[in-house]
Amino acid sequence: TVKFKDGVKLDGLKPEAERILNTAGEIWKDHFPDVDCVCTSALDGRHMKGSLHYQGLAVDLRTHTLPGGYKGEGAKKATALLRAYLGADYDVVLEATHIHVEFDPK
Repeated sequence: TVKFKDGVKLDGLKPEAERILNTAGEIWKDHFPDVDCVCTSALDGRHMKGSLHYQGLAVDLRTHTLPGGYKGEGAKKATALLRAYLGADYDVVLEATHIHVEFDPK
Protein backbone atom coordinates (compact mmCIF):
# COMPACT_ATOMS: atom_id res chain seq x y z
CA THR A 1 0.00 0.00 0.00
CA VAL A 2 1.29 3.41 -0.95
CA LYS A 3 0.75 6.41 1.29
CA PHE A 4 0.71 9.99 0.05
CA LYS A 5 2.31 13.12 1.44
CA ASP A 6 -0.24 15.82 2.22
CA GLY A 7 -1.05 17.81 -0.90
CA VAL A 8 -0.16 15.16 -3.47
CA LYS A 9 -2.52 15.58 -6.42
CA LEU A 10 -3.61 12.33 -8.10
CA ASP A 11 -6.52 13.60 -10.17
CA GLY A 12 -5.48 13.00 -13.79
CA LEU A 13 -2.88 10.31 -13.02
CA LYS A 14 -2.58 7.99 -16.03
CA PRO A 15 -2.72 4.17 -15.75
CA GLU A 16 1.00 3.98 -16.60
CA ALA A 17 1.76 6.03 -13.48
CA GLU A 18 -0.71 4.04 -11.39
CA ARG A 19 1.37 1.01 -12.37
CA ILE A 20 4.44 2.72 -10.86
CA LEU A 21 2.61 3.17 -7.55
CA ASN A 22 1.28 -0.40 -7.50
CA THR A 23 4.74 -1.79 -8.30
CA ALA A 24 6.42 0.41 -5.68
CA GLY A 25 3.91 -0.70 -3.07
CA GLU A 26 4.70 -4.35 -3.78
CA ILE A 27 8.47 -3.75 -3.71
CA TRP A 28 8.28 -1.93 -0.37
CA LYS A 29 6.02 -4.66 1.09
CA ASP A 30 8.40 -7.42 -0.02
CA HIS A 31 11.78 -5.77 0.57
CA PHE A 32 11.19 -2.97 3.11
CA PRO A 33 8.22 -4.21 5.18
CA ASP A 34 8.93 -1.87 8.09
CA VAL A 35 9.02 1.26 5.90
CA ASP A 36 6.00 3.07 4.45
CA CYS A 37 6.10 3.59 0.69
CA VAL A 38 5.30 7.29 0.36
CA CYS A 39 4.56 9.15 -2.86
CA THR A 40 5.75 12.73 -2.37
CA SER A 41 4.64 14.16 -5.71
CA ALA A 42 2.47 13.30 -8.71
CA LEU A 43 0.57 16.06 -10.54
CA ASP A 44 1.53 18.66 -7.93
CA GLY A 45 4.66 20.59 -7.04
CA ARG A 46 7.20 22.33 -9.20
CA HIS A 47 9.09 20.36 -11.81
CA MET A 48 11.20 21.07 -14.85
CA LYS A 49 9.49 22.59 -17.88
CA GLY A 50 8.07 19.73 -19.93
CA SER A 51 8.10 17.37 -16.95
CA LEU A 52 5.96 14.26 -17.31
CA HIS A 53 4.56 15.02 -13.82
CA TYR A 54 2.28 17.57 -15.50
CA GLN A 55 0.98 14.91 -17.91
CA GLY A 56 0.17 12.44 -15.12
CA LEU A 57 2.97 10.12 -16.16
CA ALA A 58 5.49 10.57 -13.31
CA VAL A 59 5.70 10.21 -9.54
CA ASP A 60 8.31 10.77 -6.85
CA LEU A 61 8.91 8.31 -4.01
CA ARG A 62 10.40 9.08 -0.58
CA THR A 63 13.85 7.60 0.11
CA HIS A 64 15.07 9.10 3.41
CA THR A 65 13.15 6.47 5.40
CA LEU A 66 14.83 3.57 3.59
CA PRO A 67 17.93 1.85 5.06
CA GLY A 68 20.93 4.14 4.61
CA GLY A 69 18.87 7.28 4.00
CA TYR A 70 18.39 9.37 0.88
CA LYS A 71 20.92 7.70 -1.43
CA GLY A 72 21.85 4.74 0.76
CA GLU A 73 21.68 1.01 0.09
CA GLY A 74 17.90 0.88 0.49
CA ALA A 75 17.32 3.66 -2.03
CA LYS A 76 19.74 2.04 -4.49
CA LYS A 77 18.03 -1.34 -4.08
CA ALA A 78 14.56 0.19 -4.52
CA THR A 79 15.74 2.02 -7.66
CA ALA A 80 17.18 -1.18 -9.16
CA LEU A 81 14.05 -3.18 -8.34
CA LEU A 82 11.76 -0.54 -9.86
CA ARG A 83 13.86 -0.57 -13.05
CA ALA A 84 13.73 -4.38 -13.22
CA TYR A 85 9.99 -4.67 -12.52
CA LEU A 86 8.82 -1.77 -14.70
CA GLY A 87 11.02 -2.38 -17.74
CA ALA A 88 12.49 -0.23 -20.48
CA ASP A 89 9.46 2.03 -21.03
CA TYR A 90 10.02 3.59 -17.60
CA ASP A 91 12.83 5.87 -16.45
CA VAL A 92 13.82 5.40 -12.80
CA VAL A 93 16.22 8.02 -11.41
CA LEU A 94 17.64 8.16 -7.90
CA GLU A 95 17.65 11.89 -7.19
CA ALA A 96 19.20 13.63 -4.16
CA THR A 97 16.00 13.45 -2.10
CA HIS A 98 13.71 10.93 -3.83
CA ILE A 99 13.27 8.37 -6.60
CA HIS A 100 11.72 9.91 -9.70
CA VAL A 101 9.86 7.42 -11.92
CA GLU A 102 8.22 8.26 -15.24
CA PHE A 103 6.61 6.44 -18.13
CA ASP A 104 8.68 7.52 -21.13
CA PRO A 105 8.78 4.91 -23.90
CA LYS A 106 11.61 5.42 -26.37
